[in-house]
Amino acid sequence: TPGVGSDDVALDLGLGTSALKDADGNTWEVNSQITIYDDQASVTFTGTETTYSGEGFEGSWNINFGADGAAESNHTVLEWTYTGKDGHPVQGSANVSAGQDIAVPGGVITFDADSGNYRFVPEADQEGGSYELTLSATDGAGDTVSKFFEVTVENRPYTAPKFRGPTDSPET
Repeated sequence: TPGVGSDDVALDLGLGTSALKDADGNTWEVNSQITIYDDQASVTFTGTETTYSGEGFEGSWNINFGADGAAESNHTVLEWTYTGKDGHPVQGSANVSAGQDIAVPGGVITFDADSGNYRFVPEADQEGGSYELTLSATDGAGDTVSKFFEVTVENRPYTAPKFRGPTDSPET
């Protein structure tokens, strides 16, 4: 029986195939089968691709579960792979809840379901690296969709103060 939580369903009305003819003499074959297609969930996940140690940024996220609704448990998951300057990847995952701080190596990500925004803040002393973030959602029919996003964290370049004249006092 079709309904919430089901996949595509084909219903055969048992009338066989018929031929239709229009006033111009064109004919078409028509069968008596109706197909109900399962809609798929969709995910958007965007933000800044490069940021600096200690400087956060906001991005947006949205999940549309379609007619099947969200799965009863563990329906939204953030997975990450962090690769630091040493080149060794660290992987992890967490269930996403509104307002929850998710600790990732060298930073924190907070999701806000009300605004559809998230905030990512790398630690101030982080020496750079990259994050591969994947946000996945599963609908009530068990269909899972994912959106991939990559963020690079760089060190803020040091700028030496400029001096003027013989007093050696920094310029302002």
